[in-house]
Amino acid sequence: MFILLMVFFFPAVNLVALGLGYADCLYLHDLLLREAALQKVLIINPSPPPPYSVDYSCSTDPNGPLNELIKSWSSQGLGRFVQTNNTPTQKIYIDLTEGSNNARYVHCDLYIEIRPFLALPFPLKVPAINAPVPFTITGKRVIETMPV
Repeated sequence: MFILLMVFFFPAVNLVALGLGYADCLYLHDLLLREAALQKVLIINPSPPPPYSVDYSCSTDPNGPLNELIKSWSSQGLGRFVQTNNTPTQKIYIDLTEGSNNARYVHCDLYIEIRPFLALPFPLKVPAINAPVPFTITGKRVIETMPV
């Protein structure tokens, strides 16, 4: 019975918890993309345009709207149920080579490490069983407040 629990039941519980944590992180990523698409963005069009333009005003400010969203997700929302090693980090950028002058895309990369729900005593480090699982979630959305 002990072998059955250690080999099948507890790893299955860890995988279910990992799936729920991943879904919570996808929800956070969607919230970040929506908020980044609503922020006012200043795009300077030099010739030739650089491939990436970082929007420092909303993504790097510790009290900016995106970092505040991560803090509230971690303390009040679904993030309370996700066991992370550290605070999720995001990177927001605008690719000036795609889209048109009237429609640009904002990109969001979310980096997060999820710890297993139950740390099982296996001799090797196995992600999702007794070691954290790193995720990188990427996506893009049309900027809704393009400067005219």
